[in-house]
Amino acid sequence: MSAVVEAVTNVVESVVETVGDVVETVVEVVEEVVEKVGDAVQAVIDDPLPVLLAVAGSTVGVPPYITMGAITAARGGDLEDVAL
Repeated sequence: MSAVVEAVTNVVESVVETVGDVVETVVEVVEEVVEKVGDAVQAVIDDPLPVLLAVAGSTVGVPPYITMGAITAARGGDLEDVAL
């Protein structure tokens, strides 16, 4: 009987450890996503003009890459920056 209990205990411990590892990985991924979203929100708060112009341009049919290129050029970016 004790061998059965030990086998079941080992299986349960293994499952709990695996679930714990999965939860830990999910938490790490969620933390990274929250950090990236926070960075993006902060960038928009710090400089909302590019986002506002991209949205406004999109509503009238101007592709966002054209809008961003125009903003980069207006801010003094060189031709390589504007093209990228």
